[in-house]
Amino acid sequence: MKNKFRNHALRFISVSLLSLAIISCKKKNDPTPEPSAEPITLDCSYFKTNPKAVLKHNPELAVDYIVTCKMEIDDDVTIEPGTIISFQENAGFEINDNGSLASNGTAVEPVTFTGVTKTRGYWAGVIFYSKNSKNKLSYTRVEYAGGDKFNSNNDRGAIVLYGEASLKMDHCHITNSSTYGLNANYNQVNMTLSNNTYSGNDVPVTIVSDLINMISSTDSYLGNTNNYVRLVNNISGINVPTVMRKLDVSYKMEYVSTVPLLEIFSDMTIEPGVIIEFSTSTGLYVKQTGSLYAVGTNQNPVIFRGFTKQAGSWGNITYEFTNSVKNQLKNVKIQHAGGDPTQTQGAVYMWAEPTLTIENVEFSDILPCAVYAAPSGSNPNINLTTNNLSYINCGGQMCGD
Repeated sequence: MKNKFRNHALRFISVSLLSLAIISCKKKNDPTPEPSAEPITLDCSYFKTNPKAVLKHNPELAVDYIVTCKMEIDDDVTIEPGTIISFQENAGFEINDNGSLASNGTAVEPVTFTGVTKTRGYWAGVIFYSKNSKNKLSYTRVEYAGGDKFNSNNDRGAIVLYGEASLKMDHCHITNSSTYGLNANYNQVNMTLSNNTYSGNDVPVTIVSDLINMISSTDSYLGNTNNYVRLVNNISGINVPTVMRKLDVSYKMEYVSTVPLLEIFSDMTIEPGVIIEFSTSTGLYVKQTGSLYAVGTNQNPVIFRGFTKQAGSWGNITYEFTNSVKNQLKNVKIQHAGGDPTQTQGAVYMWAEPTLTIENVEFSDILPCAVYAAPSGSNPNINLTTNNLSYINCGGQMCGD
């Protein structure tokens, strides 16, 4: 019996020593670093001294990284699924001309950009100066940003695109920005958007009018302080075929700088159900080479109305010289128009007998005439076709010199 117990003991000691040897060998050769007990603080020069940086998720931590300043990115930076980055007050990422940022979240493991303090506008956000095609935010949550300005242009927003910047953004949730969720107020920006959600922001999206084609109908814009997509007119106007897509909110056209009217030099199509709200003195101006095709349905009319719901609170829709058969207003409601101080003649104003079809259109709360044809001798306009128009609280119906 004594020998039996001794043999068992020897076998136990041998197995234990072997196990220790295996564990010791694995630890010695395992390239994975030991988990950090605390988040890694990224100093302002981190990306300059760590080229091709890859930020990774540590499942043992609630926060993986802390950013203390506006960090400049001049190289390729990759963020792996599940990574959580917390930004101190007024901190942010600036992706410069030679840099790129690829945030590669997944549906199961999204990437999160958040504030150390969970209040709207606590940190600045992410600004892209780079036109690198690697710029991507996928399954990424950006929250509590939009506070401090990035530059002398006073650019603010959770995500900001500057100049000719490029970004692909899909399945992202932009929330609790104190300003804009997405700010793309510069022409020549190249962005691809799909399946994003904006909520809890002051305004979900602001874009320059050149970028109307890039607004996604698969994105959700509801649940913000101001539920509209803000349009800022660019002096260059619409110069390529453009489609204004139906969203779950309205578009709001604002008078910024010296460009009150959106000038249309190419074909512009407005989908059924689109609602455009106009600020004071703003409106649409269809030029000789352009056209405006706004054709709704009985269930989903196109609506042009004032942001302020009173007669004359915005300008009008002007057609000048254009002879395109695409100029059609059908199943449309035009409300609160005719307040442009330079052209108060009509909610729809025509110069030089443009080609236009107006059918099944309801005019309401119009300060002057609903439809006005000019100059002298063009009333009636031989290129104007009308059918089934209705007038509610209008200063006049069909007018002209």
